[in-house]
Amino acid sequence: MRYLLLMGFISAQLVIAGSVRHNPTASVAGTQVQASETSQRVKRSVASVGAERGRKPSVVNLQRCDSVPVLESKTAGARSNVTPANVETSTPSRRTTKFLFSKEVKHEPTPSATSFALMMVPFPMWGAAVPTPLVQSSTPKGQSDTAKDQSNSPKEESANGETDKPLPAHLSWTMIDVCGQQGQADCHLLEFPDGKHVLIDAAEGWDAKGAALDFLQKAGITHLELVVLSHVHWDHYGKLIDFINSGIVVDQVVVNLPASREIADVEIPWGCNWNDVQSLLQFLRDKNIPYWTPQPGDKLMEVTKDGITSALEVVCLFDGINTPVGRTDINDTSILLRLRHGNIKALFTGDLNNSLGTWLATSDLDLGADLLKVPHHGTEGLAPDSFFDRVAPKAALVPSPIELWYSLRSKRAREYFRERNIPTYVSGVDGTVKVFFSENSFEIETSGKP
Repeated sequence: MRYLLLMGFISAQLVIAGSVRHNPTASVAGTQVQASETSQRVKRSVASVGAERGRKPSVVNLQRCDSVPVLESKTAGARSNVTPANVETSTPSRRTTKFLFSKEVKHEPTPSATSFALMMVPFPMWGAAVPTPLVQSSTPKGQSDTAKDQSNSPKEESANGETDKPLPAHLSWTMIDVCGQQGQADCHLLEFPDGKHVLIDAAEGWDAKGAALDFLQKAGITHLELVVLSHVHWDHYGKLIDFINSGIVVDQVVVNLPASREIADVEIPWGCNWNDVQSLLQFLRDKNIPYWTPQPGDKLMEVTKDGITSALEVVCLFDGINTPVGRTDINDTSILLRLRHGNIKALFTGDLNNSLGTWLATSDLDLGADLLKVPHHGTEGLAPDSFFDRVAPKAALVPSPIELWYSLRSKRAREYFRERNIPTYVSGVDGTVKVFFSENSFEIETSGKP
């Protein structure tokens, strides 16, 4: 009898443990993500997955975290308003985090000349003249500052959800959701205060066919003053020809090529193909679209409006051979870009990997940023934690599909941002993510994943 009672007790405990393990509301923090668990997460609603991200074990969710809590949205269209020093509670349908900084906030010093001396000499681009970077300091004729501010600003909502007035945002960054269930890609749209549009990378996941072009067309984008291809991986450049063939006018393209064909062809057929890259360049020549390789410190776009300067600047780039760490793969040919608006900075890192990322973490380059586009879709092989420490972001955006983000390959990145209570926005979970910049603050709005 005692034996039966003992077995019954053990069976009951196993049932309880099993129910906790597969509870959709239970946190995944501190656990190893197995294939079966990943499959279950994929089947959950966006609300359930969103509630999990960035949290500590469920018992901790009942109280305020020691630092900035990550308050997750459970519905589409939620906006994030984060105040690091004063975070208030929110309703389940809305984030209430807002990032605010004083004008005295300073980042790292401007890099010295010796830092730039280590950068690569631009790879020569044949068939096209080097155009002048887009620098402007005026408002387009026929358009008032007020009208432009309202068209490029989120709307502040009152307690009853009604729109009251435009927030003072003057620049926006949209991380377009171009990831499928499994396929990753990068495609980022910048809208500057004067209405100019810049695209950083131009691709979509293999299982997200038409997602990139569909977004641009629905957004009414017919003209891109500049396209920057961070590096020549297909999941960063593969849809540019489609965009141009659809009728979108592209003024110029910035691209960084590896110094050796072998660096590209070693990744055939899954990542990079030199012949395919050459076909793209030939297409641009046939369309009379100039393309060129920038140098560190170049301002690719600069606009001053209402006394606030917005700029897209090149931090560094290498050609895969002439680097401070020797020969690298195609990922470490990524162009690092800094987007700046007033006192707010965002860092775009392409697919920066561990090798070059380790060197950058100890360099004297200015890497500090309030927002980070996480490199390499958050998967292992990406830049080390020491690089993230140098950037010290207040929020992170990750162009990754849900299955990849919750896989073992992305465990280090997930844990890094979760353990530091850094709000993280992932395409596969949050859908399209839009950041609105003001002089001393920014807001984040998510579309939700259908």
